[in-house]
Amino acid sequence: MKKKIYISIFMVSALSISTFLSGCGSSGSGKKVDEIKKVQPTPAKKEEQPIQSVEVIRDNDKIEFNITDDLDYPNAIIVDNHEGLKIAKTKNYVYLTFTHNSVNAQNIQFFIDLDSDSKTGYKSEGGAEYKIENGQLHIFADNNGTDSWEAYLEKDGEDSVKVNTVLNKSDSVRIAGSLFEKDQFSVNAQALDTNWTAQISSPRSQSKTFFSNSTINDLNLTNIETYAEDINNSLELKISDDENFIKIYLLQNNFRDHMQFYIDIDNNAETGERFDGNATNKWVGFGADYMIEQGKLVEYNDTSGAWDWDNPKDIISQQWKEDQKIVSLQINKEYLNLKSNRLSVAVELSDKDWSNTLFLPKVEETPQEYILSN
Repeated sequence: MKKKIYISIFMVSALSISTFLSGCGSSGSGKKVDEIKKVQPTPAKKEEQPIQSVEVIRDNDKIEFNITDDLDYPNAIIVDNHEGLKIAKTKNYVYLTFTHNSVNAQNIQFFIDLDSDSKTGYKSEGGAEYKIENGQLHIFADNNGTDSWEAYLEKDGEDSVKVNTVLNKSDSVRIAGSLFEKDQFSVNAQALDTNWTAQISSPRSQSKTFFSNSTINDLNLTNIETYAEDINNSLELKISDDENFIKIYLLQNNFRDHMQFYIDIDNNAETGERFDGNATNKWVGFGADYMIEQGKLVEYNDTSGAWDWDNPKDIISQQWKEDQKIVSLQINKEYLNLKSNRLSVAVELSDKDWSNTLFLPKVEETPQEYILSN
């Protein structure tokens, strides 16, 4: 939201595996660390820096893997969030590649949320159950929510994670697929300096990038009726639903830095965030009871009478980069206090500095009702 939340939508694309880079490393077996306790600071804003040839040592004991030699890659499912983080899953392994282009990245962390639930695992990192720190896998030790982790080693004593580093540019890790029980999980990555201050994060909003086995073809968008469109700006909004989820799809020419999806569950302009009378953006007869931004569904606080949103809940948010850029949102119906089988939706899109704002439908129009089919 403009006053409180900075947007990031997770992005998905079936890209060629050649986008993963290979580099140099060293071999050996890792040493067990019983417990690491460290409170991670808030990631600092990324600063533009020239790329210099400076040696960065992650861990002398880590084992290098060569991506191009892995026979599983031709069958990989690949997710790219277009913010430096790529996830690949094969029959035997999960691969994470973080392209950060940072000379200050002496420390690299990947946080993995195995169940994509921020209420389980380490809550300060979006509910992560795994942390890969400089090539060592750690499992969250639930100790009253503190940053407490235990190092993980396979039974034969060899590190469960292999690494591949391109100096000052990217870091990749390979993890045994047996450590992932579900086909869907989520990841974020950080590049930190020697003081453990994050210099670069992906996603930049410090949210999570979702991985799933679904592809663009699974959406069957041609079979979903268009809910709203703006031909001049090449925007198209589609809505569908099933027994458990409401699904919203936004098709556009380019990804925007800020995307806000508003939902009116009672089609009552007098409840929720009331846009009528706001000269900068108003939809007639529309009061937003919920908003989706930064991978979260938030509910409007009707008692404050101001721009106030509470009760954040995780949703599945993905993007595909095809001929058009497609945003896919899945909202659990249990998260919405539905008043009937009807609702309406509106979208606001802006550039990084909140300029060049687009609205769908256009301002001074009334979003039409969508009738739930399930």
